[in-house]
Amino acid sequence: MAEKEITKMVSFRLAVDQHTKLEELRLAQGERSVSAVVRGAVDRLIQDGPGKAVTGENLKSRIRKLEKRVDLLALDIKRITSL
Repeated sequence: MAEKEITKMVSFRLAVDQHTKLEELRLAQGERSVSAVVRGAVDRLIQDGPGKAVTGENLKSRIRKLEKRVDLLALDIKRITSL
């Protein structure tokens, strides 16, 4: 993705535990700052569009679809390696 000029600022308050979780995400993702983690989340939210937020049910459905695709890929690999 092309680098965007970052000129706008949004400010909001978090509870200590929320900030701690964001810091943990930052470390896990190897990001330089919590702001970078939040910018990534905002980008994903914008890309998904309105009404596409990940809910528990939505996530379960997405996981089921991914599991099916992985199963199909595993069958393809078995088929290819047996040739």
